[in-house]
Amino acid sequence: MTELESPTDSKLPRLVSLPEVSEYTDNVVFGNLGLPVGFDDERLQVNLRAFRRVQRVAGLATVSVVSAAGERDQFDFNISGVDADGAATMRGAAKRHKQPLSTGNTQFPADTTMFDNPDVIIKVNTGEVEARTQTSEKYKKGLLDPKAQARFLDKAVRRGLTEASWHANVDKFKIGYGLRTYGMFAGLALLGGSDIERTVPFVLGAAPVLTNLGVVIAIHERYMRGTQTEGGLETWRRFRQTFFAGCAFDRFLGGAGLATNSKFIKSRS
Repeated sequence: MTELESPTDSKLPRLVSLPEVSEYTDNVVFGNLGLPVGFDDERLQVNLRAFRRVQRVAGLATVSVVSAAGERDQFDFNISGVDADGAATMRGAAKRHKQPLSTGNTQFPADTTMFDNPDVIIKVNTGEVEARTQTSEKYKKGLLDPKAQARFLDKAVRRGLTEASWHANVDKFKIGYGLRTYGMFAGLALLGGSDIERTVPFVLGAAPVLTNLGVVIAIHERYMRGTQTEGGLETWRRFRQTFFAGCAFDRFLGGAGLATNSKFIKSRS
């Protein structure tokens, strides 16, 4: 679903166990996370309110978290010399290069414009989670340690939401729209005899007005295509509002800041 609201969003609990997430909201979905056999997923708790804050600020719709096969480990070896056959000899321990824990991809509804809220798919690199857990001395239970799974899954969610906040609010289409908008207003102001000192605040103030006009146009387009299934006011509230034309830098910075500093997954003893 693309709407930001669900019937139970107003009464979201702060923490729920992973298997219970679907009982409280449709806007956060956990699929197959590739957890090891024998792991008790009820030991993982999800902060639904933290997800909700990022979704509201960054303008994101449903967030799905799933596992995905990532890149294989990469190692650096120290070459100490060459043997009699001309082959390189190694010394010391190999140095492992960490791979990203996740990716955050966005998908806008097919029948809408760039002003709508995209769904998010966070793909967790389960191979990297396993590698980091197994190479750490903190977790005596290895992959079955709830603290390890919670720590790395939380990091994966934070990274995925930060990346998704960027994709949702800054892309080539929004950049192009912003350049055209600011350029048009600047050109009109300069042609009208305005100087630079007056042009800059005029452009910065007028551009958001045109962005809001763009939202109205988007709603009109949906009505014309017969894909508008809700009232215009409801759509207006759901579509992203921003102080910028095109790229919503304010929403990106707010969403990324919340994603970076929030705790989404915790372990329960």
